[in-house]
Amino acid sequence: MKKYGWIIGILAVMNIVLLGIVWFGKPPHSGGQELTKFVEQNLKFTAEQSKQYDVLIGEHRKRIQEINEQTKEAKQAFFQLIAVPADTAKEKALTEQLAKLAIEKEMVTLNHFRKVRNSICTAEQKVLLDKLIDQVLERMSPQNHPPRPLQGIGGDPQAPPPPPRF
Repeated sequence: MKKYGWIIGILAVMNIVLLGIVWFGKPPHSGGQELTKFVEQNLKFTAEQSKQYDVLIGEHRKRIQEINEQTKEAKQAFFQLIAVPADTAKEKALTEQLAKLAIEKEMVTLNHFRKVRNSICTAEQKVLLDKLIDQVLERMSPQNHPPRPLQGIGGDPQAPPPPPRF
């Protein structure tokens, strides 16, 4: 019996660690702040530039959230069409709306970085941003976000809320 005591002790510790992971989960998603710091550090922004950058980021995020909400609504309307007879005119209109929203989202992001480059960056920082932009866009990519948990019809009240998407 004595030799099983240490095995039981290890199992008890593993259970406590596992319960801690389940109860407390991962820390909140901070990808936006990490990306902000990444840009600020790599471009070596001054305190004043960081303040200006924060304002531009706030404007960008607000507009992207608006577009994401419009996209969500358009997708819901589009996929509600499965329950009704085919209506190619309505399908075409909704797919065109989705395409316009996708284009608008990309244009908002392009114009955001143009503003950062042209209104905040020095000549040296512009060169750095031009080299860094691919890495920034990769970090902004939705593929870098964890998938949202499936919650079933009506959602599961016990499930944590899904992480925000930016």
